[in-house]
Amino acid sequence: KKIRKSEIDWIPYTIIIGDKEMENNTISIRKRRIGEEYGSKKGTSKQINNIQLEELFEMLREETKGFPNYKLPKPFRRFSTKIYFRK
Repeated sequence: KKIRKSEIDWIPYTIIIGDKEMENNTISIRKRRIGEEYGSKKGTSKQINNIQLEELFEMLREETKGFPNYKLPKPFRRFSTKIYFRK
């Protein structure tokens, strides 16, 4: 239910940690297809299974290359901890 809600709320990455992932020390990711064509409503995200956390960090570095990378001013740091897209 939480995974589906994250897709409805247009969360770009959903990290899934279950029993298999805990056993293998890996994570599974559902990555939202942004800027890619998809056929049906169910094809809006891509499942990436059993990757290491470092691979996720590298994927994020590649996607955010060229974007500014700096801390928010102190009053705005709390706003980025909890984001609601819909009510």
